[in-house]
Amino acid sequence: MRWRVDSEKEIALLTRDLWPRERGVAPIRVLQLGEGRFLRTFVDALFQELGRKGPAFSVLMTNMRASGAATIEGLQRQDGLYTVVFGDEEKIERTVIDCVMPVELKRQWSTLVEAIKTPDLTVIVTNGTEASYRAPVEESWPVPPGDGLVSRLVLLLWERWQVIPESPLWVMPTELVTHNGARLRQLVIEASARFQAAPAFQRWLQEKVRFVNSWVDRIVAGYPESARSWWDAWGYRDAYCSIAERYGRWWIERASWEPQGPLPLDRLPEVCLVDDLAPYEDLKLFLLNGAHIGLAALGLLRGYATVAQAMSDPDIAQVVNNYWRCAKGVVPLPAQEVDAFIRHLPGRFQNPYIAHQLRDIASNLAQKWRLRLQPVIWRIWEREQRIPQPLVTFTAAIGQWLALNRESANSASTPTLKQLLGLDSEEGPWLDALCAAVHLDE
Repeated sequence: MRWRVDSEKEIALLTRDLWPRERGVAPIRVLQLGEGRFLRTFVDALFQELGRKGPAFSVLMTNMRASGAATIEGLQRQDGLYTVVFGDEEKIERTVIDCVMPVELKRQWSTLVEAIKTPDLTVIVTNGTEASYRAPVEESWPVPPGDGLVSRLVLLLWERWQVIPESPLWVMPTELVTHNGARLRQLVIEASARFQAAPAFQRWLQEKVRFVNSWVDRIVAGYPESARSWWDAWGYRDAYCSIAERYGRWWIERASWEPQGPLPLDRLPEVCLVDDLAPYEDLKLFLLNGAHIGLAALGLLRGYATVAQAMSDPDIAQVVNNYWRCAKGVVPLPAQEVDAFIRHLPGRFQNPYIAHQLRDIASNLAQKWRLRLQPVIWRIWEREQRIPQPLVTFTAAIGQWLALNRESANSASTPTLKQLLGLDSEEGPWLDALCAAVHLDE
């Protein structure tokens, strides 16, 4: 099938006919549980760059949810090829990702099983949601492909253990869950015991499979509106083109990766091996994500749609910059390193190529406030017994946005700030001070 651009010209779909392999079919080194845009534009782009710097390898990608099957099938029609456009204020460039082999979870489960049994495959990458980090719903051994991340990992690891238990394996979660590797390891071990798996398999999980703690940072956008205008220049159309900022960081906890990591990821400038991951979790969660949710609420209240639009408002930009000044002191890293991270943030927020939707950021806003701003308030309060004005402004805007949406749902009563933020059972001087400072009716 071809996309008809006008009556005189047709543009072919991106496939291997247009983009042949440079070095033949490469061995599968990575199994990727997740087909989402972030993995495609960050992790897979890094894997491709690593393969270009050394021996080439393939990434076997599958969907984690039924809703992802359409993406997998669409990528299969493109022979696993898709375009990533990197853009910032300096320039825009594109790359075609050609290291991915997409397979549909349920229909091609046997392909995943065969891959996990090969010693070439040494890494499993996951990317789901916080909800993925839960005990399986099954009470007994799961029926393939299982229900959820933990069940699927148990099934796949069981298949590997039966055939090549001596081959090393690393599991690398990329979900923004604190201590993600350690938490996922515990869930998998507990699930294997719950399913009454063989004791030898349970010991193997604990002793031989390495679960890696890691933390990722790159802002990606949805399918770019300008994509069709690029097709003429590219000479192909791509239904799965994505756009992302050039900036990216993948912090990996050294102790869980070394002494002999399966891939030389530290060759890439975006990858940082660190002794303690916790400060870098704070760095991104408080300074980028915390600023994002405050900016989203302020921007939505003023009628803006994207992060870049909201940051173009001088009043909002001033609040965000003041927030960075007061919040940076709670991140337990050298000031020089924190300042270097902050220097990138205004440009990242104002990137003209990233249409980062404020409504997307504002989903689950109360929960995000508790994870991203409440700890900042706590730490400053413990040190100074005060709540800086930018945090008051952010919290007031978040409360107002939550109240507006609750009222639009025909709520019978006017909620308090504590109710809006899910703090009904919380108490303490810091909360009294916050509630006294925030006025939802202003």
